[in-house]
Amino acid sequence: MPNCAHCGFEVPENALVCPACGVDYTATKDDVKASPEPYFLGMFGILVGAGVSFFGMYAGLIDDPIGIFVPALGLIAGIRGVSVAYVQRNLEGNYLLRMMLCMAAVLLSAAFFAVYVLF
Repeated sequence: MPNCAHCGFEVPENALVCPACGVDYTATKDDVKASPEPYFLGMFGILVGAGVSFFGMYAGLIDDPIGIFVPALGLIAGIRGVSVAYVQRNLEGNYLLRMMLCMAAVLLSAAFFAVYVLF
């Protein structure tokens, strides 16, 4: 049985739409490539959530109440990247690399978020 190109659910041979997500499944997973969005979100999450937060601590951003939003932005980008990578897990592409990159963004951003909250 073919898999849905959107969610990866196994679809009966004669069905026109996916019973799990309702998307037209006629495009198989071989026709659809994984988007680069998880790579961009993961890199953005690492750069903002960890890089800007790290240098922001020395620049006095940690004392500013708005400074908490910097690691939070990286955390949100990393979580979004994880969700997109998970949805695209059945499509062609390197799933583990996308997932690990976004998880690194989540973990680093969460660590800096905790530092900003505690100090």
